[in-house]
This record gives sequence, C-alpha cells and structure tokens, in this order.
Amino acid sequence: MQPNSDNITGRAETRIAVGDDASKARITSKELLAGRPEIEIEHDGAVYRLRLTKAGKLILHK
Repeated sequence: MQPNSDNITGRAETRIAVGDDASKARITSKELLAGRPEIEIEHDGAVYRLRLTKAGKLILHK
C-alpha cells in the first residue's frame, strides 16, 4: 500500500489504497469530521449530513 496526497479544499489529505484495488481509498471518520460533530457532503446535486452521535456512532441523513 502506498500513501498519496490529494489537495481537497486547500488541505492535503492522505489516501491509502485498500487491498489490491488502488481505486479504493480509506479515510477515518476522525479525519473526515476533523473535530466537528457534523459535516455536509454534496453528492450528485444533493446535500447529505454526516453526524457523530454522543454514543460515537455515525448517522448519514439526506
């Protein structure tokens, strides 16, 4: 596995290939949320909210 960097919104993010399929990437929820309890993800014209609960679970809402 070889790490590489992508520039996403001005920040360098580490991407690591998973298994033999280099088209897959893994990012931790800690990296994704970056200390925030909730983020918005835009996908195909729709906005989704990814929220971390008090119990440490992730919830994705459209």
